[in-house]
Amino acid sequence: MRVLWFAPNKPANISVGRSRIVDQLRNRGFDVTIHRTIPTTVLKGLLQGSAYDVFVGTTRAGAIAAAVVATLHRRPLVVDHVDPISQFEATHPRWLTAIVKNLEGLVFSLAAHVFYVYPEEASRVEDRVEVATRTDLGLDYETFADPPT
Repeated sequence: MRVLWFAPNKPANISVGRSRIVDQLRNRGFDVTIHRTIPTTVLKGLLQGSAYDVFVGTTRAGAIAAAVVATLHRRPLVVDHVDPISQFEATHPRWLTAIVKNLEGLVFSLAAHVFYVYPEEASRVEDRVEVATRTDLGLDYETFADPPT
């Protein structure tokens, strides 16, 4: 099974949990290609997407890009929804948040499965997708964010 995963455009060491998931998938025989979500990798996915069996996209741009590519190539979509919309709302204008919120809702409805982290996102996700699973972050974020002294 060939998987193309659109991840956030962040340094590889930012997402240790995602790297562990990819390692586990590879150990189980999946051929996983992971791309940072930038215009060139999205274009590559659009052009070469027929070579993949499933697409995975991580919140936000990655999930949207994966949905476009999966729809074009008529392949299953899995969404890795790791950031609540409230984080986006806190740092972006209301008009942009409304657009992103609606796009995410569409992406959830197109997905074969959505994995989400935050309980506050449960109704946003579960109201739109047939199969959703709440997961934990790969790292203990609270400890990482506020380490003991």
